[in-house]
Amino acid sequence: MKVKIENENVLYLKEKTKILNKDGLLKLIQKSKKTKNKSLRLCFHDNKKSNLHQMFIIHPKKYFVPPQYHPSKDESIFVISGKARLNYFKKNGKIENKYILDRDNFFHLIPKNKIHNLEILSSIFIFLEISLGPFKKNNTLYPKWFKNYKIINKQKS
Repeated sequence: MKVKIENENVLYLKEKTKILNKDGLLKLIQKSKKTKNKSLRLCFHDNKKSNLHQMFIIHPKKYFVPPQYHPSKDESIFVISGKARLNYFKKNGKIENKYILDRDNFFHLIPKNKIHNLEILSSIFIFLEISLGPFKKNNTLYPKWFKNYKIINKQKS
């Protein structure tokens, strides 16, 4: 598997025929364990400017996915392995709904503007995330009530 390394947590698949098989996934899991926050993202799109972003993501149990929302795009999650809880929040920060994502509940479409986060419940959670591009940092917003914005994408202690 040929990849371009964006940083220790983000890789781009650099092959004409983009395939991920069980052996490749096992290698990604091993590579994720060597990163500082034990998380890894393999992008199947060509770059940040691509119109469609398709990413296989690996998060460990203690990985922190902050409450966030995307004003101009939906995103979908397709579970490959593991278990997580998807929380939807009201504008005041109270949890509105909780959904378990696992083998039995393997697909979820998160609507634009919906404040959400993931709590990883298994030792490792692997999923395919699909959303529209291009990637711009200001397309992911954090609610005002989320005071701990400085710990975004850092491992919980």
